[in-house]
Amino acid sequence: MVALVQVPGRRRVRRGSGSAPLLTGAVLLALLLAASFAAGPLTGHDPALTDLTARFRPPTAEHWFGTDQLGRDVFARVLVAAGTDLPLALLGAVIPALIGIVLGALAGYARGWLGTAVMRLADLIQAFPSYILLIVLVFLLGPGGGSFLVGAAVGAWVTYARLVRGVVLRLRELDYVRAAQAAGLGHTRVLLRHVLPNALPQAVVYAASDIVLALSYLAALSYLGLGIQAPGIEWGQMIAEGQPFLRNQWWVSVMPGLAIILVGVAVRLIAGGLERRLQR
Repeated sequence: MVALVQVPGRRRVRRGSGSAPLLTGAVLLALLLAASFAAGPLTGHDPALTDLTARFRPPTAEHWFGTDQLGRDVFARVLVAAGTDLPLALLGAVIPALIGIVLGALAGYARGWLGTAVMRLADLIQAFPSYILLIVLVFLLGPGGGSFLVGAAVGAWVTYARLVRGVVLRLRELDYVRAAQAAGLGHTRVLLRHVLPNALPQAVVYAASDIVLALSYLAALSYLGLGIQAPGIEWGQMIAEGQPFLRNQWWVSVMPGLAIILVGVAVRLIAGGLERRLQR
């Protein structure tokens, strides 16, 4: 009787083990994104309003994150930038994930010339450093969020394709897949209903973690002047604007940097929670 009581207890702990970090990370991102749409009312300051008489004020009760070189409230600008960075970072991870999952599944299940073509294309793209490839593509297409998404889609799908292909190659040899094929089910149905659902968990967890990488790439591009352009507001752009004053007016660059770190922590919590839940 003791064993019967203990086993269900273990199961309950295991099933719920990923809920707390997953929920915590999701709430943090949701609050930050919601705050980006109400930055003015929340802070009491217009993020675009300049006031040279209030330039470089340190963090106070009136300006929680201080003001920048034009007297703009840094806290309001950090919140507004969240509405730019978070959706672009999410799309910058989701779009290549979808492309890579589709190509990887086809390459692993069909094999033959299709699998070879996909893998050779992946080898070609992976021969270039990912960040250099992204910079080149954005430079050719012109700065902006759209160019960033195109560059991310072109360069980041390879990892997902290799990951999913490896899992599909293993799954297609299992008995239940062979049984489905022997029963006369079409290849498309077998792939979509019996193979791909079991190959997705690892790709989903990786995509959640990849949001941070996409965010760092976007911030780096904006820091270099190739990302979001003024009058748009973006964290990397804010860090670049405050860099010349970092020694004395540190808050201009540090506060948007801390926002990036906060998002990284939230996304890592989500990824960890998803991993635990999908492995149960």
